[in-house]
Amino acid sequence: MGGGVEFIFIVLMMLGQAGQDMLDFVSTDAYWAQKNVKVTVEQLRQDAGPDAKVESIEKELKVLENPEFAVRDAARKKILAMGPGVIENLKPAMESKDEEVALAAKGIVDELTTHAQARSIRRLMAIRTLGEKKDKDSLPLLRQMATSKEPFVADYANRAMGLIEGKAWKRAVDDTGLAADLAALPKNTGMVGQVRTLVGTKTLRLDDLLATMGEGGPGGEGMAERKAEIAKTLPKMKLKMTKGVVDFAEKLGNVRLDSLTVAASEDVGENKGWAAFSLRGQMSIANLLTVLESMDESMKGKVEEVEGMKVLRVERSMVLLLVSEQHVIFVGGPDEENVDAGVKAIAKGIKTGKGEDGGLAANEKTQALLKGVDTQAAIWAVGRLSDDMKKEDVFGAYDDFQLTTKVEKGTIQYTVKATGPDAEKIKDAMTKMNEEMARGVKQMEEMMPKATVDMMKSVKIVAEGKTATLSGFVSMEGLVGTMSQMIGMFMYIGGDEMPGAVEGVGPDMERAAEN
Repeated sequence: MGGGVEFIFIVLMMLGQAGQDMLDFVSTDAYWAQKNVKVTVEQLRQDAGPDAKVESIEKELKVLENPEFAVRDAARKKILAMGPGVIENLKPAMESKDEEVALAAKGIVDELTTHAQARSIRRLMAIRTLGEKKDKDSLPLLRQMATSKEPFVADYANRAMGLIEGKAWKRAVDDTGLAADLAALPKNTGMVGQVRTLVGTKTLRLDDLLATMGEGGPGGEGMAERKAEIAKTLPKMKLKMTKGVVDFAEKLGNVRLDSLTVAASEDVGENKGWAAFSLRGQMSIANLLTVLESMDESMKGKVEEVEGMKVLRVERSMVLLLVSEQHVIFVGGPDEENVDAGVKAIAKGIKTGKGEDGGLAANEKTQALLKGVDTQAAIWAVGRLSDDMKKEDVFGAYDDFQLTTKVEKGTIQYTVKATGPDAEKIKDAMTKMNEEMARGVKQMEEMMPKATVDMMKSVKIVAEGKTATLSGFVSMEGLVGTMSQMIGMFMYIGGDEMPGAVEGVGPDMERAAEN
């Protein structure tokens, strides 16, 4: 997998659709097939239930002091068999003056922590499966977990009970952080936008992406045969992609994105300014740091503090502000100086609740644009284009823009209005854009699923004096079709490498796919 697919799915969550977790991309049947588990209700209840509490391990810890390795190793294995519930009991032993005991205890905790993450993911998938199976006899167990403080467990249990009892259930989303994000932005913010989760809409699965891969696609000699070959590999692809997401989840933990705030400074450009992505939801900061450190050892121990908040420099041009388990902010820029200026201003705004130099509220030009959009909408954005941005042909005619949206019948209706000083330049730009769109739609009709083509055909571009308006809709089916064709394109151009054997899929998984 090379890590690519996992990150694609995290980006998909940022689109705000479905309010889903990273695990929701994986179907339960694919998860259990990937784990080579023959599902039974009894097995699911055992996996869904809480870990057994361990009262004391003093006897076993005493044995860790034994001079004979075989005796110590037997005690270590016995403690490991107790599961993650024993970690708290081991913490005092990690501080033992006996170096051998301290080292052994730390090794056990490290091993159990790794297993605990996989155990947590398995528990969530088991809870979800019980709900999908509508097993009424599991309701007492699910009710016990419906008030759990363990991340995600209560929500999964409540969702499962809703499926079993035939009652609609929607996860409560706290979006008060969106207003706080705006208040924390500094005065020199030139562009800002937000995405709210759409809880209750259709959940996107890997299955949806793969199911549409046979639709559309390039024509030409040999393509029909090529598509037939690809169709044969889809079951294995499903298992491989599932494995990639699950492996990533077992390192990072489940991830939930509730909202996204995007902002950039007024002077953002090639050699100046900053851009920030503020993500609110749920994730483990400790796991995130571990994953980043595994990708680049130079990050180990590099967590600093800015305005009392943890900060990790991912690279010279990107910093990660670790506000809390529910809030992280990526700040990027052309160099370290610009990034640090953005980080310091935003961190101070988060800490005090008010942006630097009076904050966004003191920026009259940006505030004037904000008055023209509904900041409670699922997706909205406004911005003033910097001098560097206006050097690009596609943006050269405009000074500013406003994006507004409305959710209707499972689609997001959007309107973008842009204004500029020269009506003739705007008219010319719109004419060229309409011509490009017409050519693009014609090409898409030959190679994309109908839902994607309909989404592109919905785009209307109009110039009225110094204002340009672009409108249309985005549908889940259209997004799925686009993503599936992107995956398909890689396969079409993959030559003899695709669709061959799928790496990482063992014999048991292959048999599961064939069945």
